[in-house]
This record gives sequence, C-alpha cells and structure tokens, in this order.
Amino acid sequence: MANDSYPGFSRDRLEESPDLGSIFLGPKGENAEVFERLLLEAFRDHVFWRRNYHPEDGFLVREVEKRNPAYEHSISVLSQELLGLLAELKGGVPFFSPRYIGHMASDLTMASLIGYFATMLYNPNNVAAEASPVTTRMELEVAEQLARMIGYDPARQWGHITSGGTVANFEALWVARNV
Repeated sequence: MANDSYPGFSRDRLEESPDLGSIFLGPKGENAEVFERLLLEAFRDHVFWRRNYHPEDGFLVREVEKRNPAYEHSISVLSQELLGLLAELKGGVPFFSPRYIGHMASDLTMASLIGYFATMLYNPNNVAAEASPVTTRMELEVAEQLARMIGYDPARQWGHITSGGTVANFEALWVARNV
C-alpha cells in the first residue's frame, strides 16, 4: 500500500507512470531499435559538439592518416580487444532475465544506460566545480531531490554522488567519526 504521507507522493504520478515495457531494453532486446537510435543520437550530438567547438580549428587526424598501416593496425587491435571483452562479459550474470532473481539486482533502465553513455562522452570529473560545472550542478540537484524524497528540507541538506556503495559506506563512516 502506498504511503500517502510520503513527501512528494502523488496518486496522480502513479497514474502517469510509463509502461514497464518502455523502460527496459527487454529480456530479448525487444527495445533494441529505440535503444540503438537513442545511443546513436547521443553519440552524433557529441561529435557535432566537438566539431563545432572552435570550428576554425582543423582536424588533427586526416583521412590520409587513417589509411596508414600503423593506424589501421591500431584500429584492428581495438576491434579485436572489444570483441574479446564482449565475449568475456557474456559470462556474467544475466540480470536482465526474468529467470534470474538470485541477488538484489535487476536489469538496468534504458534511461540510465543512455544517460550514462551520453555523460561518459563528455568525460565529467566532479573533482571541482571549475572542471565540471554542468555535472556538479546536476549532482547538487540530485542531492536535493534525494533529500526531498526522504523528507528532509533540501535547503538545509548537502550531499554528493559517490562512485558506488563501498565508497559511500566509507564516506558515511568517515562522517560519523568526524562530524
């Protein structure tokens, strides 16, 4: 039963919930076409941004250099290594399958995967706001959303995103000890 007192809870939002079939890639890749289209859109948009950042600058890698045997060899090695990685990764746990429910993990949403891919292209590093003005702002927005979600006043809270659960636990222990 839903908790009507949950901060930000709205029965209307429940009715607005998207169809589950549109959220995931699907156990058999049923949404592969839309997923591929969105990934390609993110990639092409990123390349467009690169090409239009100081368009007066010339290309550093020219077409003639791409026909160089050393260049072609490097690309061949990259392709082979990717194929090897993909083959090895298939030995992992099939969290996407409804036949697997052995851990507290499930398939990843298309939105999270596409957002992750798109963000990686921009190589953000939230080490300092000067190095990552956009993703630092996003990080603070997420911290505010999380505070609001669990009933805290976002104006009086602060937080940041860690790289994973282990780092989060170490930071929580550090805060508990030092603050």
